[in-house]
Amino acid sequence: MAQALSQSRALLTPENQMILRDFQQVRQGGPTARLAALRRSGLYRQGRGEQAALWLAAALGRV
Repeated sequence: MAQALSQSRALLTPENQMILRDFQQVRQGGPTARLAALRRSGLYRQGRGEQAALWLAAALGRV
């Protein structure tokens, strides 16, 4: 999905381009960079447990 969005980057608003960049860093950066990008991106899950799982997955590089 991220690859398809990357190919359509020019069609995204500047704000959404930054969110896409952050999401790509969540998937590819080192542990600290992944968590920082997750925080910047504003991505979240509905429940506290799900949010904790998202942060853990990002820290472990499993997003």
